[in-house]
Amino acid sequence: MTEVSEFVAPVLSSDQAGDENFNIVSTNIHHVREYLKPDLAECIDSEIIYQELIIHYNLRDLLKSLNSFSYKKVTLQFPDDLVMDSSYVIRFFQEHDDSGREYFILADTSYSFCCVDEVAAEHVSGDIVIHFGESCFTQINKLPVFYSLGNPYLNVDDLIETFVQQFPSKNEKIILMSDSTFNSKLSAINFSLKSKGYNNILISGINYEEPGNGNLIFPANTIDKDMMKNIKIGFNRYLYNVNNLEIDESSLDDYLQNYSLFHITEPTTSTQMQLSTMFNEIVVYHPLNNSIQKPTTSLMKRYKEMHKARSATTFGVLVNTLSIKNTKETVNKITKLLTSNYKKSHIFIVGKPNVAKLANFENIDIWVCVGCPQSGIIIDNFNEFYKPIITPFELTLAMENEVSWTGKWILDNEKIIDIINETVSENNEEDDESIDNDEPVFDAVTGVYVSNSKPLRNVNRVEIGYEEGNSNDDSKALVKNMSKNLILKDTYSTAAETLQKREWKGLGSNFAKGDSESDDSDFEEEGASIRKGISGVARGYQFDRQNN
Repeated sequence: MTEVSEFVAPVLSSDQAGDENFNIVSTNIHHVREYLKPDLAECIDSEIIYQELIIHYNLRDLLKSLNSFSYKKVTLQFPDDLVMDSSYVIRFFQEHDDSGREYFILADTSYSFCCVDEVAAEHVSGDIVIHFGESCFTQINKLPVFYSLGNPYLNVDDLIETFVQQFPSKNEKIILMSDSTFNSKLSAINFSLKSKGYNNILISGINYEEPGNGNLIFPANTIDKDMMKNIKIGFNRYLYNVNNLEIDESSLDDYLQNYSLFHITEPTTSTQMQLSTMFNEIVVYHPLNNSIQKPTTSLMKRYKEMHKARSATTFGVLVNTLSIKNTKETVNKITKLLTSNYKKSHIFIVGKPNVAKLANFENIDIWVCVGCPQSGIIIDNFNEFYKPIITPFELTLAMENEVSWTGKWILDNEKIIDIINETVSENNEEDDESIDNDEPVFDAVTGVYVSNSKPLRNVNRVEIGYEEGNSNDDSKALVKNMSKNLILKDTYSTAAETLQKREWKGLGSNFAKGDSESDDSDFEEEGASIRKGISGVARGYQFDRQNN
């Protein structure tokens, strides 16, 4: 065996020779399909799973509907927990579709799992998107969509038994709701409860015509569409009066406060928080273990974050979707609202936001998240993010002259746009005296007055010019330090303030003498000396012993 005298960097990539084959490597990954029957949830027989998924996703009905159109490129979108089914779905279309269509699996969603990823579909020039699993049904701009919600297993008898234990009184006013995948089960649940004497039940279900543009939803609606009222519950559910009850639509908010909500599966955090402001009580039913949970919400924390926005100077408008129909209009309205209240704002699109991404923008005081109301709104319950994150509706409350917490929590962007239009028009009707009055804002969180909360108040045009004369004349300086507050042409600068407060001012700043240090302070005028470090590759560094 020859001893290697020196280390050589490993080859990172190479051409695959024609006579080489890749071997299949076994893994310990074990998929559990909790939406199938319990005896099939951990099935590993691929043929049995294939036949079950054909029924679960209504693939035959999907293909029949596709044959009614001239789509050539079909994109298939799966949430992360359903990607394991994509190979079976592709297999079905390859075996049964002889039209010559091309099928593409969207490997990853750009934003929320429930939203149609129109951007990813356009990368392959897709003609249509088939969205599998839970969906928010928010309208998109261009592409047609087929929604395959699935037919998840639900033991109705166990659910009814648990329901009766939770609500022993037959006169209880209850609204049935579920995520979209269980929507087809609500009619059968209501029928079973009605047979047991529960007559004061309403259903909050999907409006199958809401997606529009000829978009289709599978499976078909099992609730009589004539029973649907033009009453929205939350942002994407409608009220079905299946038992012909008298509904007081004139004071709907007070009417719903008398009802308890029975929700099958746990809703998203933002949806749960909105529903908690509408009903007397929320009961969440978990189908997997046949258990009941009564969630609690932290609206007081949302009230606190809203107060932080009142004294904030720089806002980051965080765009958490690009597919929803009114995203652009919502962002424009938010920036207009901030400008009318003399706040600075910047627009950010970072894909799926996380703590590390948002931590890069330290000059942002607070974030306004514009995203899917169902799963695109960031609710930071565990204080993971460095800066507060609020919703557009909370921003509208924060920009009011007098804060009044109404108890509502709105997520529907269309309603928020109407609120902003009304607020901006009221600001424009103010007289000039009130606009020029630069009163400090009381920060209810810290208990102090903030004088620089409106940096765009009385903004002067910045003109940089060079005049002959004394170049050291400080009166002509563009940036002046006045009482340790940076002023840019007599206008308060939040950017300059951020740079001034930053402790680390760049490479070598730790060797520079500060303004408050004397001449005999211990610092290096020429910076740190340069020394030779280590060399080589990571598996065998070589040290320069002489210099180290």
